[in-house]
Amino acid sequence: MLALVQQGYYWPQMRDDVQEYEKTCLTCQHDKVERRKKAGKYASFIVVPKYCSAEDTAQLFFKYVVKYWGMPQDIVSDQDSRFTGNFWTELFKLFGSQLSMGSSYHLESDGQTERFNSMLEEYFRHYVNATHKIWVKLLDVAQLCFNSRKSSSTWKNAFEIVNGQQPLLPHTVNVPNIGKSPRAISLSEE
Repeated sequence: MLALVQQGYYWPQMRDDVQEYEKTCLTCQHDKVERRKKAGKYASFIVVPKYCSAEDTAQLFFKYVVKYWGMPQDIVSDQDSRFTGNFWTELFKLFGSQLSMGSSYHLESDGQTERFNSMLEEYFRHYVNATHKIWVKLLDVAQLCFNSRKSSSTWKNAFEIVNGQQPLLPHTVNVPNIGKSPRAISLSEE
């Protein structure tokens, strides 16, 4: 929270004030899970249908990951049958990418994905209850928020590492609310 506030504001003892607020914020205390280590890699959040074949998964992967970032050299996946089957493994061989499977007996191998999922669930628990919106509409904002969090090891956020600059976030733009479109004003306030 401190990193986001610092992007648009400054006052003496800001760190102490924000930490104190977080300790007394009922919603924050109810929704947030204590973490020792924060993930620092860029994440892409993708809506996937409940029933999605390996071919459909590959199309989503190319549409939302490869299109923006290129083909990764290495992917760590769980033991889902979509990723262990011939189609997926052969596809990655053809592209020269290493497909590594996390062990179902070695929980740390999929720890990063679990942290991503935990943080995403926390975000939805907080905002879906607060605004009564469906979670799909908030997925892009959740991705921006997640990738704007500073890493404890690099002191940079994933967005900055990937793009070379801080993201311009809506709360950092100081424009008076003078629009004539109620729908645009409502969207900007969400």
